[in-house]
Amino acid sequence: MKNIKFILFTAILALATVSCETYDEFSDLDVADRELSVGFTKGSQNVTVNGTKDQALQVFVSDFASVDRTYNVVVIAEGSEVAPENYTFDPAVTIPANEKFGEFVMSFTDVSLQTEVQPLIVAFEESSEYFSAGRTTMNVKKN
Repeated sequence: MKNIKFILFTAILALATVSCETYDEFSDLDVADRELSVGFTKGSQNVTVNGTKDQALQVFVSDFASVDRTYNVVVIAEGSEVAPENYTFDPAVTIPANEKFGEFVMSFTDVSLQTEVQPLIVAFEESSEYFSAGRTTMNVKKN
């Protein structure tokens, strides 16, 4: 019984000590010194094409701005298996003013799609103006 009380007391003390941690060092940073991040809200999406299909992808930026912002999306050839004749997209993605989210649409047409899943990897074009926060993989197949 003594051991159980000691273990319980130690566990509660450890939780209380860890939960009292503060993050003052982050509030001391100037927001202007932080790098802008641009990315996709999902790491992957499944896309089943029956003839044609438009697939919307949600995108985000890490801060607000008073003007519209435009970023370019590119296909990452290494690792992508979907042939270019099967998809089209406008590479410019616009995040509206005073928003942190936007939408990017890829249109798929079954020209030479397979019944097995093929990856198509897209990412934001590299820039010194922002940090590209990851890629998204669309797992594409025909129905």
